[in-house]
This record gives sequence, structure tokens and C-alpha cells, in this order.
Amino acid sequence: MLFEAEKKRVQHERFERASNNLERFLGERRKAMEEAVATFVGAVERERNSIRKMKREGHIGGEHHSALEKIIRAHLEQALKHPGVKKLLKISAFAPKQKN
Repeated sequence: MLFEAEKKRVQHERFERASNNLERFLGERRKAMEEAVATFVGAVERERNSIRKMKREGHIGGEHHSALEKIIRAHLEQALKHPGVKKLLKISAFAPKQKN
């Protein structure tokens, strides 16, 4: 009887340790993926701001601005269709946080 209780306690401790390790691993992965998405979104925003600035300063005309905006939008839409990016976004900062 005592042996069974000790065996269950040890199994529970092992399960808890494995669970904690898995949570830590997933947390690290989630953080890395959130940073990757933020970097990607930041790069797109910087590019758009750069185009707006060039337009404001008269370096490019409105037609160039629209064309560049369309190119950026097309690249972004194409990237968002990629299965790896879809998976990334499902578990990134843009996905709703799941409660355990």
C-alpha cells in the first residue's frame, strides 16, 4: 500500500516536471515567433513610412506611391498565404491567448 502511494507520488512529480519543461519550451517558442512577426510587421511599416516621406518631399509622385503601396500589399498578402506564416500567426501575438 505504501509502495503504491510512493509510486504515484513519483509519477506525479515526473509529470509535473515534464509539464513545466513543456510550458517553458512553448513559452520560449511563442516569444521567438511573436518577435519574428513584430519584426516583419515593423519592416513593412518602416517601408510604408519611407514611401510616404519620399512622396511628401517630392522625390516620387502620387502614381509611384500608389504602385509601391500595391507592391507592398501584394508581397504582404503573398507572405500571409504561406503555410509557415499562417502557422506562425496562429500561435503569435495576434492569436487570442488561450487559458489553461
